[in-house]
Amino acid sequence: MCCVKGLDWYQTCESILAKRCDIAALIEQQTASRAEMEIVAELMQRCILTNAQVAQDQAEYQRQYAEYEARYDRAKARLAEAEARREAMTAKRGRIMAYLDALKGKDLISGFDEALWYGTVEQARVKPDGRIAFIFRDGARIEI
Repeated sequence: MCCVKGLDWYQTCESILAKRCDIAALIEQQTASRAEMEIVAELMQRCILTNAQVAQDQAEYQRQYAEYEARYDRAKARLAEAEARREAMTAKRGRIMAYLDALKGKDLISGFDEALWYGTVEQARVKPDGRIAFIFRDGARIEI
């Protein structure tokens, strides 16, 4: 395989990737947010129905309804955030897996490989003092 002798580097990378890109907590957050939205929607419906059937203080009704509406909006915002983070994490995992698959077939790297360079490095910035900052696709950064 690649340049790491005695280790199955691909399995190691997959294991690390599974931990770093685990979306189970985000799925749980989505499920909880959806459940909260359903509960609050039902409470809002009951509030509206009660107001239509029973004479009550309209200021209290408006206060209660506004409270439910705010609670619903918070749950909706949590759901949207979890969905966006899940999509980003899934896309990141896909990009990394594609890169690992490209590396899988390579032997020891002995020279410059353009495909590896573009697959690994996001940016290289030359600083005014001559140092170079490399920003990798995974977000890591080093300066030399």
